[in-house]
Amino acid sequence: MGFLQYDVPPGHRLFKEITPCPVCGPARQQEYLARICGLSDEMRDWTFANTRRTEGNAQAYDTAQALAANPQWLYSLQGAFGTGKTRLLTCLVNAGRAHGWTSVYVTMAELLDHLRRAYGPNIEHMEFDGLWDKVINARILALDECDRFSPTAWAREKFFELVDARYRRGAECLTAFATNAEIDSLDGYLASRMRGRNSWVFELTGADLRQVDTKEATRYGRE
Repeated sequence: MGFLQYDVPPGHRLFKEITPCPVCGPARQQEYLARICGLSDEMRDWTFANTRRTEGNAQAYDTAQALAANPQWLYSLQGAFGTGKTRLLTCLVNAGRAHGWTSVYVTMAELLDHLRRAYGPNIEHMEFDGLWDKVINARILALDECDRFSPTAWAREKFFELVDARYRRGAECLTAFATNAEIDSLDGYLASRMRGRNSWVFELTGADLRQVDTKEATRYGRE
């Protein structure tokens, strides 16, 4: 089937991790990782090799590359719209897949919307489809737009549950965040963990890359 799971008890650091099957080889494993990663077809082509390393993102860029090979603790990006936060998160997920890690990208709004339909407080019958298990246990989880959701009591509780579960396993997995908000304006439990001694926080600066790309494309006749 392309990959194998380690025969270890629940709670072990390798529980639910996968390794290439020595018979089938890595190709089937990569098919599986691509299928669960949450990225669009276009985003699966975004890599560090085809992403600009600029003055405004250099430290974040280099750290993301290192963490893709050794996923652990928390990595956070803060900055204005269009400064490349989503691009770096995507590169991180794709690099993690290349290393064979279970790597998942999702926006906070998408995750909570999905969980409300399956697990919401007014749902009589819970429909388990594996998403919650996937985001809890992924070796790399990239959570984009983590400040952009309706802060109901239920949503805050689920977000805390997710962050806390992964933080307690921080030596074994990486949780990457992106936000437009100032870190200190986020809920205290999240801001505290983001600024912890084992965590990395970077502010991305520079022009709106979406506008820059559009102007360059127009200049060269691609739009």
